[in-house]
Amino acid sequence: MANEYKSFYLKDLVPIIEHVALDLMGDPIIGGVKSDKTVKTMAEVSYENCLIANHNAGIAEMARQLIVVLSKEADPDG
Repeated sequence: MANEYKSFYLKDLVPIIEHVALDLMGDPIIGGVKSDKTVKTMAEVSYENCLIANHNAGIAEMARQLIVVLSKEADPDG
């Protein structure tokens, strides 16, 4: 069995975390149709964009917290 231990430098992890977080974030919508083939109202578009914004905020906060925690672990004085 191969050694499963991996070592990473924090300076290499931070860009990876940021890149993955950006890839996971959703894009706002500008319209569209519902399953019944009717056009979404502005209220429906606005609601969906609020959900996307909350999703993106959660991803951004998770990425920030990962970087903070990993930075504290890397700093023996912290």
